[in-house]
Amino acid sequence: MTRTVFLLVTCVAGLGALPGCVSTGMARTVDPGKLQVSLSGGLQGNVSYIPQGELAVRYGVTERVDVGARLFLPGAEVDARFALLRAPSLKSGVDVTLAPSLAYVLPMSSTTPGLVFPSLPLLVGFNLGGSQLVLGPRVGYVIKTGQSLTSQSFDGNIIVGSSLGLAIPIGQVFRIVPEVSLLHRAGRSLGSGETALHGGIGLVFGGYAAE
Repeated sequence: MTRTVFLLVTCVAGLGALPGCVSTGMARTVDPGKLQVSLSGGLQGNVSYIPQGELAVRYGVTERVDVGARLFLPGAEVDARFALLRAPSLKSGVDVTLAPSLAYVLPMSSTTPGLVFPSLPLLVGFNLGGSQLVLGPRVGYVIKTGQSLTSQSFDGNIIVGSSLGLAIPIGQVFRIVPEVSLLHRAGRSLGSGETALHGGIGLVFGGYAAE
């Protein structure tokens, strides 16, 4: 049961902003008034690997704030991103963004609970002449629905990890984002089967003015 729950959570917590299991976002907040759409797919697991995918949208509220939502199998997530540091250009400099999110994972069977998963990633993006190298350390907490908070183990529900991705521009409005991420259940040994690896590719459309 606990391993099944962990694998469900890694689908949500997988990097990025992107974030389904693939982080299809960059560390840079979306430009004000701009809409960004992303599609992604990949594989994740710890012993056996299963395919995952997602559809996400983002909207730029201000230069330093954007909001987003995504659908994945089997759930949904909403988030807001706040730029702590925003480089003058995508060509150079560093973007640092805090990206709190809240996800819900549907029960997979009558014996598996639904999950609420608040997460706090910190996205750091290094702008490399138009491409962006994105590092995304994060921490999250698993809440099982149908159970009181006092009955749930504290340290066993904490998920920590990080991701590494590279957003590569193809033309003015399209980017491809290969990414890998590693997530671990806090308080468990690395050889206990409580570590999950994810790899995938995101396709990102729009979000930034041409430079």
